[in-house]
Amino acid sequence: MAEQASFSPPALRDRTRELMRAEIAEQAMELFAEQGFDETTVDQIAVAAGISPRSFFRYFATKEDVVMGDFFPYVRLIEAALRTRPREEKVLTAWRRALNTLVESTEGDVKGSLRTVRVMNSTASLRARHLEKHLAWAEILVPLVAERLPSGPFQRDVPARAIVLCGLTCFDIALFAWAETNGEASLGDLLDLSTEYLQTINS
Repeated sequence: MAEQASFSPPALRDRTRELMRAEIAEQAMELFAEQGFDETTVDQIAVAAGISPRSFFRYFATKEDVVMGDFFPYVRLIEAALRTRPREEKVLTAWRRALNTLVESTEGDVKGSLRTVRVMNSTASLRARHLEKHLAWAEILVPLVAERLPSGPFQRDVPARAIVLCGLTCFDIALFAWAETNGEASLGDLLDLSTEYLQTINS
């Protein structure tokens, strides 16, 4: 019993914190969708969530963080999927299959994903943060792609970085096109379409 008592409080605090964080994010996203990201203040978000502005910053460092969220779980999904692809598989094929984790996550919450995409695409500061996110993802994913490339006269991380960043851009293109269809199109099909010409390099 003593061991359980020592373990439960931190776990409970973590769950409570995540629930509060999710509630703040939900209220904020509603406001962003209704009146615009730039027009929404932290004070307004705090009032909607029933907290003080000071408490808001205990959960989010910036207003942009509400929209961008924690990207690490998603990049770890891609990383895990890429590691499971057969070693003999062509590198672009393996990369495209690994991106299915993003497709499944996005289509698993159509309403939330559409709202996030539209808010994210509405202001320059969020688009800049989105680019920063891709660059951070590349630091994790480039070494895995580089491992699949043959040795050559140049460093393998150069083409690997091109593959990763081009691939993420293709996903963005597909994602924005998907949002324009109000989530009715297949995101996977749109991703295949956006990567079609890259795949010709793989043949």
